[in-house]
Parts: sequence; C-alpha cells; structure tokens
Amino acid sequence: FKNKRTLLLIICVGSALFSINMFLLGAITGAIMNVLSVVRSLVYVDKDKLPIPVKWVNAMFIVAYLISYVLSFAVFGTEPILKNFILELLPIIAMTAMTFAFAADNSKTVRLAGFINSPCWLIYNIFNLAIGGIICEVFALVSITSALIRIDILGNKRKETNQNEK
Repeated sequence: FKNKRTLLLIICVGSALFSINMFLLGAITGAIMNVLSVVRSLVYVDKDKLPIPVKWVNAMFIVAYLISYVLSFAVFGTEPILKNFILELLPIIAMTAMTFAFAADNSKTVRLAGFINSPCWLIYNIFNLAIGGIICEVFALVSITSALIRIDILGNKRKETNQNEK
C-alpha cells in the first residue's frame, strides 16, 4: 500500500485475526502482541492528533511489550527455559521495530522495518506451528523485497536518469 493510513487499517484487521489464531495455538505472547498491534495501528492512524509526543507513545508501547514478555512467563505459564526466553522475545523485537516505523513519516521506513519484523514473526510462527502466520510472513518478505526494488531502488534510478537527461 502506498497510503500509510490504509496500511495501518489493514494491519489492524490482520492483527485482530492473528491474535485469535495465536491464542488458539497457545502462543500467548504472540496473541498479546497482536492485540497491542491493533491498538498501536489505531493510535498511529491519526498520530498527528495525539495529545502527547509520539516518542512518549512509542515508549508506552515498548513498556507494554516488555510487560507482556514478563507476563508470559510469570502469569501465563510459559516454561522459563532458554529457548522460550529467546523465542518469546522475537515478537517484542518485531513489534518494537514496527512501532518506530509507524511513528515515522514515510512508507520506506515501514518497508525497511519489515525486514526486522517479518523474520522475527516467521521464526515465532514456525516454532508455534502457525501455518497462516508462516504463509503471511513469507508473502510479506516477498512483498517488501519487491516494493523496495520497485519503489526505492528502481524508482531512485529512474529519478537519477531523468535528472541526468535534463
């Protein structure tokens, strides 16, 4: 999507559905992160109208992600072993990257953050056997790569060629 508002609204719907999926799979951190993703998407749709600076909103979301990480072990019964400490951290990293990207004012930043977001979610989905999530992240990686090549690389080369011809 070229329009950031449309992108955020689509992410909102997708995150709501993935939250249900993760909950049913018992992937509690993933479910919580997707609920927070819905809230984050709604907040950033009209970020210019926020009553507090965006950097404080970012900080609040990151604190919420970290609290969710702790809760997954302390309340929701995720076994506290090294594999789970690392695995449950992946959605936190993904969400943090996208939080900073959504706070930015351009689509290229969102696309670049996708190269952090999608691999983290892909690994998390593989370990939780979330087939829909795996398919989604593979599609997202192909889409992001395509957009970067088409818009950011080839688009910039076209601009340079047009400027050189003048």
